[in-house]
Amino acid sequence: MPRLRHFSWLKIVLTISLALNLLVAGLVFGAVTSREESRRALPLERERAQVALLAVLPRDHRDAVRSALKSGGEGRSEGRDQARADQADFVAALRQPEVSAEEIAALLQAQRLRRSQGAERFEVILAQEIARMSPDARDDYARRLERVRRWDRDDHHGKPSKDRVR
Repeated sequence: MPRLRHFSWLKIVLTISLALNLLVAGLVFGAVTSREESRRALPLERERAQVALLAVLPRDHRDAVRSALKSGGEGRSEGRDQARADQADFVAALRQPEVSAEEIAALLQAQRLRRSQGAERFEVILAQEIARMSPDARDDYARRLERVRRWDRDDHHGKPSKDRVR
């Protein structure tokens, strides 16, 4: 029986093919399972709701909201610096040998007020942009929001329910 000369070449090709198939399978698996971790990255319901409101806007309106939020100029970076300082103060208080509940509550309240101010600014800008939308664009936006809400309500381990209306 004659031996195939290209048998070693065939082994190399099949090994490379197997490696590529495993790589693709790993990428698909990672993409499917990463949704749950991205939800955990936004633990506060209010911030998740804001992200959803912005994410389903049509692209041109979403870009307008983002540019308006970025146009805060000096106040925006000062706000970020202050938020970091608030967090550093909170961490420093946690490391103190003794700290009162009132001190912790005051630090948490300062952080909440800063987030609240940012949320209010976001809501004003979003409302202005929605008011600029055509009625058809607002209707499409409403449909997108309904789909997002159904996903959240029906969410079972990051997967939509099987009876979800598309």
